[in-house]
Amino acid sequence: MKVIRVHIDRKKLMSLPDDERILFLSLGLFVNEINALTRMLYWAANRKSDKLNEAEENGMQTIIFLLMRLLAGKLYESHKVVKKKFSKRKLAKKYVPKLRGEPADALKNIARYFDKPDNHIKEIRDSFGFHYSPDSLDAMLPYVTEPLYIYLNRDKPAENLFFLSEQLIISGLPNLMGKSNIDKAADALVGELFKVSIWFTELADGLIAELIKTRDTELRESSPVEVKFATLLKFDKVQIPWFTDPS
Repeated sequence: MKVIRVHIDRKKLMSLPDDERILFLSLGLFVNEINALTRMLYWAANRKSDKLNEAEENGMQTIIFLLMRLLAGKLYESHKVVKKKFSKRKLAKKYVPKLRGEPADALKNIARYFDKPDNHIKEIRDSFGFHYSPDSLDAMLPYVTEPLYIYLNRDKPAENLFFLSEQLIISGLPNLMGKSNIDKAADALVGELFKVSIWFTELADGLIAELIKTRDTELRESSPVEVKFATLLKFDKVQIPWFTDPS
């Protein structure tokens, strides 16, 4: 793996037109957040269920569904940024014709997806994200037929898991996704979230490249430097469990 560090000159960055500078910074921020959340979602699910006990399995589900909700909300907000700071401005007329291949396709795919009023990301963000009310959560209780569990560590409260609250939120997921159970609904939603995430990263990569193409030597403080790593974890070996040994 080769990583380079590019030193951006602050004064030269400040000299860019306001709309281009704001778009440049916004693209970088939401790509960081999307990349971080997709990584954590993969790592949270990167555990073999047949080697987990019931508590570990429920802890894994809690982290997975939390990250799914966070990612759905971030993708929704990223679409608003693209729409407000790019698509509806003169920047679109200037840069859309310059996009080719994956970035151009990604912009079209994002627009088509979010133009659908019933897209799952918006529904997840509105119904399962951080817009649900306590009363709505309580109203789900009669419809959950599975055993309701909480896991308590009297010595380490940070290890506590109130899984029953998570059960209430995710119980409506199969109906939303048109699937017969939670596992199938989660698989379908994760696939959709990853697909849309890729579109955003492809679009941002293409737009940032175009934004700096004619200003590369202007924005750089110095020539790129390759970053050396002593040791890196294997991507598919990373895991994010709920329960850990705090000793």
